[in-house]
Amino acid sequence: MSGPISNQLKALLLAGDITEKGIKVQRTGCFTVQHFSYGCRRQRNDEGAPYGPTVPSYLDFTIRVAAGEKEKVFYDRILRTETFRYSFLFNAGFNDKQYLSTYDDALVATGYIVDMEEIHGDPSPGSSPEQTLLRARLLLSHLSYVGTEHLVELTITKD
Repeated sequence: MSGPISNQLKALLLAGDITEKGIKVQRTGCFTVQHFSYGCRRQRNDEGAPYGPTVPSYLDFTIRVAAGEKEKVFYDRILRTETFRYSFLFNAGFNDKQYLSTYDDALVATGYIVDMEEIHGDPSPGSSPEQTLLRARLLLSHLSYVGTEHLVELTITKD
């Protein structure tokens, strides 16, 4: 593998929880992730249990959206005072009917969308005039790392 790992991984965002039983994910229901980052800090005792004041943690992400209705899910959720789950899928594969068939790893982030910004006329290579970038900030309450053989949960705050 040459170059930074961020240039090698392909990530998709699903406005839902990939770990839900019976969920069927279509390629058209996913967004292409351009960028995401987060930082989580908690004081922990010797047994690993968190203690002390909760430090707000944010997950920032930028996705590519086509002009249309698909991104309205984020605008609907920013107006509501409840947490929602978002799944970041890494190196996802789809079958011939465009349903999710494989992925290497996933990150399920639970939280509140607290800020959004649309960037029109994206100048990046491969973008079309009908595409927009949507930059969002998620106030995190819970993270789950999902792989083919493991599920690791990190509770940041209690819901």
